[in-house]
Amino acid sequence: MFLSRLIRPHPYSGALGRLIAAAFGEDPFVLVVGEDEALLSQLLARAAAELATVRCRVARISARSAEGLSLHDLVLAVSAELDPGAVAGDVLERTHRLLTETDEACDRAALLIDHAAQLSSSALRFLSLMSRSGPNLRVLLASTSATLAGPVAPEFSLLQARSPCIRIGSTVARAGPTQQR
Repeated sequence: MFLSRLIRPHPYSGALGRLIAAAFGEDPFVLVVGEDEALLSQLLARAAAELATVRCRVARISARSAEGLSLHDLVLAVSAELDPGAVAGDVLERTHRLLTETDEACDRAALLIDHAAQLSSSALRFLSLMSRSGPNLRVLLASTSATLAGPVAPEFSLLQARSPCIRIGSTVARAGPTQQR
């Protein structure tokens, strides 16, 4: 017991719990915002690993690109992440099915996106449509505060205003919803 008081908790341990809870919550979109890109990436990697152990189909992709991530690139990235062996068939249909349908192996699908503020408008509209047709899909959008301070797609601004937000400090994880719930 004494030793446990000497060990410091990991800076994002509280945020990790909130992120996993959000994947099983009611909100289809959750923003994860932090100052440190490496810390955000570590958080998403850990969340993806934890979610994969609790009957959740998990895809983790990055929207980092000089021109942003287009709808075509988003669909290809999700398909490659969730069904890497597939070579034939309709990629759009496969991606839709993998993100919206559940089976005996999973109750939920979670899409974790690094650098989410760089998603194109068409990719964001596609994700909105997917979340409506798949009530068990949760989209976790991660970006740095600096990226969000710059220009983002209007659809991202709308999601940012409507979605709960988990804020990650550089040394301490804390909750910071954009709107109180």
